[in-house]
Amino acid sequence: MGLIFRVLDQRGERELLRFSPAEDCRFRVALAPGKYVLDFVGPAPALSKELPREVQVRAGETVELTIHIDTGIR
Repeated sequence: MGLIFRVLDQRGERELLRFSPAEDCRFRVALAPGKYVLDFVGPAPALSKELPREVQVRAGETVELTIHIDTGIR
């Protein structure tokens, strides 16, 4: 099972969508301008000190994030 992330409304209360990165660990998600919260869903026990994270999308701009995930695999 791959990693699963979710995009929440700016309060972090309502889930708007879920996605998994491609095999190269990249992802592209189209969102309307606004503020959102990006969070990690699973699978456990992967952890990130960088999530949940607020993201602001402005009209006509691309937002690029680098997120480090510790999967526990050594």
